[in-house]
Amino acid sequence: MEFERAVGKRTFDIVAPVEGKVVQLFELQDEVFRNKIVGDGLAIEPSNGLFMAPISGTVVHVARTRHSILIKADEKLTIMVHMGLDTVYLEGVAFKCFVTEGQNVKCGDVLAKMNLEEVLRREKKIVTPIILVENKEARLKKTNQLFVNKYDMLFTVIL
Repeated sequence: MEFERAVGKRTFDIVAPVEGKVVQLFELQDEVFRNKIVGDGLAIEPSNGLFMAPISGTVVHVARTRHSILIKADEKLTIMVHMGLDTVYLEGVAFKCFVTEGQNVKCGDVLAKMNLEEVLRREKKIVTPIILVENKEARLKKTNQLFVNKYDMLFTVIL
């Protein structure tokens, strides 16, 4: 089936912000992400801890604990990179952010670093959801790759 790029529809390509194994949201142990309460997307179990911007836009939120960053690319398109699961409880330990709220970023700009070994040592999960936040009208075409490199297409958003 040909993926529609219909007249009047806008598409946005979301690239992998980190390399690693692709994980479907329904496979996650976290209820919020598994049940798509925040939004739809995919997750990556990273093979390294350096995270890049998956799309160009404006950083609209950096969690106080530095484990989550939101980038707004369009009035209907905000992408969350949530580094790890239950990592909010680490209170910022194991994370370093290189961006601030209000900063414009280009796809591929360095966002943050997560110390994978430290997160695992503290018995948290490193799997990282990449989520289209709070847009139930959008459709996603997700990659069928089992492993992605940085900048590989993760999903396309159709608005």
